[in-house]
Amino acid sequence: MGHPVDLKLIANQLQATPTVLRSMLSNLPEAVYARNVEEGKWNIQDVVRHLIHADRTNWSVRIAVMLESEGTPAFLPFDKGTPEAGCASFMEEIELFADVRSEQVQRLLALTLSDEDLQRRATHPELGSVTLGQLLATWAVHDMAHLSQILRLLAKQLGDQVGPWNAYLAILRR
Repeated sequence: MGHPVDLKLIANQLQATPTVLRSMLSNLPEAVYARNVEEGKWNIQDVVRHLIHADRTNWSVRIAVMLESEGTPAFLPFDKGTPEAGCASFMEEIELFADVRSEQVQRLLALTLSDEDLQRRATHPELGSVTLGQLLATWAVHDMAHLSQILRLLAKQLGDQVGPWNAYLAILRR
């Protein structure tokens, strides 16, 4: 039934995301972050705001529901919107995300979850029955998916400049 949940790996991945974002995105012109390269899709700033929003209103809330409820609680649907972060610059938003994430990871580690805790169940509004371990692994993979999305958005900003090499660069065709 798959590998056991690796909380250390999950916590390390969650802690790394703000550092990866800083490394990828620092020293770029502010316009790069807000540029829409895919019609009707999020730009880089939207993705980071989504990560902040999810950390504040989704992951820790669902963890608490699973640990504090008897039986199999039901999750409320998650609003995937991207509210304004209220920061003066994009790099301030990255720092806000780093602060929020650090707080969330510290809370997670303070829980000292047991194998029994990781098997606790809740009902997701679309997916049905899920375990706490699955939720935690999904949090880390969710970060990875959005890091990949940001890389794709950065690549597409240079896409029309690569000329014939476009044929070799799958990231530009997704």
